[in-house]
Formats: sequence, structure tokens, C-alpha cells
Amino acid sequence: MKPWWQITTPHRDIREGRLDEAVFAADLGDVAQGKGPIDYRDPETFFRKTYVTKGLENLVESVLSRLAGKGKGEGVIQLQTPFGGGKTHSLVALYHLIKSREKVSHFEAIRRILGKIGIDEIPKAKVAVFDGTHIDPVKGRTPWGEIAHQIGFYELVKEHDEKRVTPGKDILTELLSKSGPTLIIMDEFHHYVTKIMRVEELEKTQKGQVLAFLRELTVAAPALENCVLVVTLPSSRLEAYDEAGEQALARIQKISGRVEAIYTPVEGEEVYEIIRKRLFEDVGDPETHRLVADEYFDLYQRLGEDIPAEAKEAAYRDKIRKAYPFHPESIDVLFERWGSISTFQRTRGVLRLLAEVVADLYKKEHPSPLIQPAHIDFRDRVIRREFIKHIGNEYESVIASDIADGGAKAQKIDREMGTEYARHGVATGLAGSIFFYSFGGGEKRGVSLQRLRLAFLREGIPSAIVGDALRRIEEELWFLHSDKSLFYFTNQPNLNRVIIDKEETVKDDEIEKEIRKIIEEIAGSDFAVFLWPEASNDIPDDKRVKLAILAPSHATGNSPEELLKALATRYSSGFRAYKNTLLFLLAGSGEFEGLKRIVLRSLALRRIKEDGGFLKSLSDENRKTLERKLKEASESIPFMLLNAYRHLAKVKEGEVVFFDLGLPTVGEKALLTRRVKDYLKEQELLLEKVSPRYLMEKTFAEGEERKTVRDIWEAFLKFSHLPLLEDEDVLKRTIVEGVRSKTLGLVDGEEVYYGDDMLETQFDEEAEVARSELAEKLKGRVVTEVREVGEEVEKEKEEKKKGKPGAVKTIRISARIPWDKLSDFMSGVILPLQQDGAEIELEVQLSAKSESGISKNTLELKTKETLNQIRAQILDWKEEE
Repeated sequence: MKPWWQITTPHRDIREGRLDEAVFAADLGDVAQGKGPIDYRDPETFFRKTYVTKGLENLVESVLSRLAGKGKGEGVIQLQTPFGGGKTHSLVALYHLIKSREKVSHFEAIRRILGKIGIDEIPKAKVAVFDGTHIDPVKGRTPWGEIAHQIGFYELVKEHDEKRVTPGKDILTELLSKSGPTLIIMDEFHHYVTKIMRVEELEKTQKGQVLAFLRELTVAAPALENCVLVVTLPSSRLEAYDEAGEQALARIQKISGRVEAIYTPVEGEEVYEIIRKRLFEDVGDPETHRLVADEYFDLYQRLGEDIPAEAKEAAYRDKIRKAYPFHPESIDVLFERWGSISTFQRTRGVLRLLAEVVADLYKKEHPSPLIQPAHIDFRDRVIRREFIKHIGNEYESVIASDIADGGAKAQKIDREMGTEYARHGVATGLAGSIFFYSFGGGEKRGVSLQRLRLAFLREGIPSAIVGDALRRIEEELWFLHSDKSLFYFTNQPNLNRVIIDKEETVKDDEIEKEIRKIIEEIAGSDFAVFLWPEASNDIPDDKRVKLAILAPSHATGNSPEELLKALATRYSSGFRAYKNTLLFLLAGSGEFEGLKRIVLRSLALRRIKEDGGFLKSLSDENRKTLERKLKEASESIPFMLLNAYRHLAKVKEGEVVFFDLGLPTVGEKALLTRRVKDYLKEQELLLEKVSPRYLMEKTFAEGEERKTVRDIWEAFLKFSHLPLLEDEDVLKRTIVEGVRSKTLGLVDGEEVYYGDDMLETQFDEEAEVARSELAEKLKGRVVTEVREVGEEVEKEKEEKKKGKPGAVKTIRISARIPWDKLSDFMSGVILPLQQDGAEIELEVQLSAKSESGISKNTLELKTKETLNQIRAQILDWKEEE
């Protein structure tokens, strides 16, 4: 749907941003004197911009019927509506009808009224205006003198006027009879009575003459068939403005109430048309209004229980159509809630405020099909003042803090929550809407989440966005309150402000101490845990799988790689042997800030709760909110901690490798070590089962025939290119499976197992795993020579003592061997000599050169470390640069 500003045409002064507030403040006295804005002064302009309501139509019909002598209509009429409710506007309409009857009789609404009365033209009559705010009670004419002057028979009451004494009913009847058809309009009469009472008191003049005149006039006017008296009175004592005003109002009501007929100019949804007429030259094609109403109505049907029930009724679709381009809420809340504030001038105030809103949104070319409460921009100083002047200047700081002033919290939330929120101004619009619903002259205040959706949502905006943003503004705004699911603003800070103040007293070291305590509580026992190590000897060098959880200062964004390498490869002043048993858990820099914030919030909330004196000063609402916030913070900390400490690291062959454990499940209460263990298993970095073939491929060098179980187990613990085994039993189970399947053999003392079923408990770490070929050979020899074993052993012992014929006792070899033939050297030289019973002493001389240079890491972490691990004695080590 097109935005409203492409369909409608606001009046020129609104379009051009030169709005004069006087155009919404009708002044009968100015009109009678030919002064004031042209909107009121010129009769044709006035009726062109006036929507003739049912109340106004009835009033005009009554007045014209009586002036035409049709025997219908009341002789005394009182207009009694709330402040700014259209009383003066109705009087101006009557004035122009009589005074400029030829200029306005062509208007359709007037022709319709004349048709109902049964006359062809507006009756010719005299009109007298008495505006109580214009007449000087000291030097000006009296009400009877002013009325007689305007209808041309002043001489009849001149003496009474000069003596300021009411002429009496008979003279007034004579005056009005001579005048012929006459309309007397008295506006703001209670103001004049209030002032004259004060003059009478100060000057000690005869009291009660003005009220006596009113009593006489209300008797004389209805006695004549073609005379009408129209009087306006405020609808409540609040508009009488002081004690004297209240007394004057009470006396006038007592007098006029005997004979008057009361008319209400504006009722119900008529205000929609009044506003459209006053603010727009053209509201566009009614078919467009219908289509827009249908679109919003369809949206509300889809939202179901998420909006008020009334919005899903067909009558509400009609309201949208009638109010176009405004959403009904934008007018209803102003008229019903703000209009009940004593200083807010109902129709006049609504017009003035909405004119500013239309001017602002028209200039900005706001994209919405309707003007909704969420679109009211409280950054606009004029709009802001229109609200604040009725509720107090202290709300300036409320709006600046929470809603709209560059750094306001709602605007900050929109920026933080992403482009979709910023584009639609979600948090700002909701906060502004809540403010809009927060005030009224009665007890009704605040807005439900359901009605907020009416204030904000339109087609194309996801409905879930409202609930998400509302939760954020509840948590962060300082002057927002809630009670029984209603949200509202006051000028008193809420618990959020108290929390912020308390958070400022919490020190960083207190936060880190609390985080460390929580880590200790949820560390778990699947691995040996070492918390926040700084030196290599903070982590023992043993065969256990160890999880080192690093301090926040070593988070991922703080380049922790060098520390990780040092911890993984060094132990105290030497090298770490069991490097493959060490894992690291680090916090992510960004995620840790979130954890830090929620822990800070939890500590602040606890301090508030522990402050008994302050707790007593909180309202029930804030005490409940405190408990809820503390519960939410406490429950979210484990998730935030798991999310922060999700970065697993391992030093593999001298380089740091990072793994991301991923987001934890919301509500998950996992232990850190269990979470790491599950991830390692999932990624096959921690194995609970190994195939015998894999075991042989990864732990036996080429040409290597046999190796003890201890050496194989320690290889998994020492060498970082190998995976971790869950425990030593994994290795033993693999050996048992390998023996059974003949993938490998096991030599345990004089026993050779190959193709046998055996138990893990049948061997220990000293047993040797043998390649299948060797195991098969050894197994066969054991079977065929079992009877000769003793003799063979004795014979071999004897031969060793005597020596073999032609045997060599000692051999020394010095040879230059290609490095890639070392395995051949082992299998073809070392092993045969060993099998011949020789004790071998091997000394290696190695020279390595590289044009690009050999890195220190390679020398220290690999070459020298390997020599240390195989318990080699380094006789000489020279480095040349």
C-alpha cells in the first residue's frame, strides 16, 4: 500500500511547515470584530474546513427553525462540552450563518438542513455577540447594553447601561420584539460573571445585576417565537479556574438550567471527520481508504489473540476507514485520555497536536499507510512541548533519557538490535507509544502488549519483533513501569535506574572472583581441571587428561598462542613429557563481555536484596521485579558462561589449533569437562575405541617388530599428532581384539598370544605387542619346540660361554647412511645383531644444513624434545647461524 502522504494533501500551511496555532483556537469576539485567522474570519473558508457533525446540524436546525418562525426549536440553548470540545466553533458557525447567510447558503450541509426545515433560504435575522473574554467589566458596556447596541436599539437600555442596572424582563421583551428575528450568542459568559463579581466587591456597587439580567433574558427570549439565546458553559468546574469562577459557574447553571436545552456539538467518531476536514485539503479516494482498512483488518485477523478483541470486529475496520489517514488509536487516545486532562483542549488540542505530527511525518515522507501512535516523533521539540505542557516539565528528562534524544536508551536498543530494528525504529516507536498511552485525567493509564501491537504493527513488520523489543526496553529504560500487564511511564525512576547505580559500586575484581567461583562449581570431573594457570608448573606433567581453563585476560582476542605453547611444551625448567594430555579452554572476548555484564547485574541485584532498609522502600511491583530479575540473571549465568568458555585449544606439533564447542542449549546445565569430552568424542579427537590396524599403523615405525604396551600407551600420551584415548583400557581392548583377529600378537614373558581369546586382565604394561608376522612365527616355534625349549636354552647358554666357531666378539661400524634409509638400517643391521644376542651401543653423528634456516621451534620442540623423550645422551650440540 502507498504511504498516506502520497494519497492525501494536507492544508498548505501544514505542508509548508508554517503552522499557526491560532487556526485551531476559535475566538468568537475576534470573528465578530473581523479579526483573527482567515480560517474563522472568512465565512466561506470556515465552512469549507468545517465538518458539520450531527450535533452541529441539530443545533443549526433548531436555531434556523426558530428564527424562521416555524414554531420549532428552543428559545434558550446551552452548549456544554469539555474544554476545547467545539463550543466556540459551533457559535462561529451560527454567527456566519446569520451574518453572512448569502455567502454560505450554497454549502451542501446547509442546503440539507434547510430542506429538513422546509425553507429555501437562511432566514434574515439580527445577531448579537457577547464574548465574556473581550468585554471590559469596568469601562465597557454591560451585557444588556452591548446586545442592544448590536441589534440597533441601544436607546431603550441606555440609562440602565450607564447606571449598570439590569433593565428588567419587560424592557428586554420590548427590545427583542422590535428587533424581530434575533440570535443572541453569549460565549465565555462565566468569565465575565467572575470578573464582574470581583468589581462589585471592590467598588461596593450593587451586586447581582448581571445574573439578574441573565435570569430575565432566559425568560424573555423563549417567550418570543423568533428569538434564540445560545449560551456556552464549561462542562466542569476544572475550567472555571478558581473559587470565584466556580461560584459564578454554579450560579449561571442554576439560572440557565431552568429553561435551556443542552446540545453537544461533537460526539463519538465524528471527531475523525472534523480532524480530516481541518487538517487536509484532500484525503484521497475513498476506495483507497477501504483497501487500507482491509489490509490492517486482515493483519489483525491473522494476529488473533495477540491484539485486543475489538480490533478483529468488522466495526473496527469501519473505524480505520473513517479515521484515515490516522489509525483510530492515534485519535482516540488523544481525545479520550489526554482530552480528560483539565488543561488539554479536547478537539482543539487534538487538532493542534495532530497538525504538528502530520507536518513532521509529511516532511519526512514516512512510509506507513496510516499514522499510528508509534510514528509520533518525540525528537521534534514542538510535538514534545505539546505533550509536556500538560503533564509537567520533569517529563523532558524522561523523554530524553528513555525515548528520543539522540542518546536515549530506546534509540540505543534499536541500533544494537540490528538494521531491521533501526529501520522500523522498533524500540523507539514502542517506548513513544507507551508514553502516549501513559497519561489522562482519570485513573486509566498504561497500555497492554496487545494494544501496543495496534500502535506499532503494520503489514511487512514481523509481529514477534514487538515482544523482543519490549523485553529489552523493560530491562534498560529508567522510567518505564509495569503493573498487571500494563506498561506506562512516570517521572519516578524504576528498578533499572537503582540497579545501574548499584552496578557502579561493583569492582572488576569482584566480578572475576565471582566468575571463578562459578567455574569451580560447574567444572566437572571428567578431566583433571586446572583453573587460570599462568606458569607451566601450575599444571602437573602426569598421565591424566588435563583441562586448563585460562583466565579472562587470555581470552581469544588477546593473542594467547604464545602462552598456550609455553604451557603445553614446558614444565618447570624442563620439557613437558605428556604433551598430548593437555587441553585448554578459553573465553571468547565478545562472549566474555556478555558474561561479565550478567554477573555484574547479578551481584548488583543481590546487594539490593540484601539491603533490608532499601528493600522496604520499594513498591510491591519493584520487589516482584527485583525477584524476577535476580532469578533470570541467576538462571542465565550458566548458559552465558558455557557460551563464553566455548573455545577449546590444543597444541599439535608445535602449533595451536582452536576448536569451537558451539552454542550451548538454552537451559542446559552441562558441566564444562563433560561438554568438552562430548565434543572431543563427537569430533573423534577422544577415542573410546581404536581398531587394531589403526593402532599398528600409528604407533609402530617401519621395520619395528615389537613394542611394550607401556611404550604404546605413552606414545598416545606424549605425541600430539595422535588422538587421545579415553583411558588405558581402550588400548587393552584393542590389543585383545587384535590378538583374536590375528591383526597383531602379544608376547608376555614366555607366552605368545596370536589368534587366541584372552582377557584384558591377562597381561600388564611389560607385555609386548608384536606384528602379526613375528607373532605367527613365534607362535609356531613355541608349538613345535615346546619340548626342546629347556635344552635349547641350556645349549644356547653353553654356546654363549664358549663362543661360536668363527664368531666375532665385537664389531664397530662407522658408516655414512642416507637419512631416508634409517628404517633399513634398523631392520637389516640393528635387529639381526640384537637377535644374535649382541648388546648394542649406538652413537649417531648428525649434520643438517638449510639455506632458508631451521626454526628454533623445530630444534627445541621437536628435535631436542624427542631426544629427551627417548632418553638419549646428547654428547655434543652445535648450532651455526
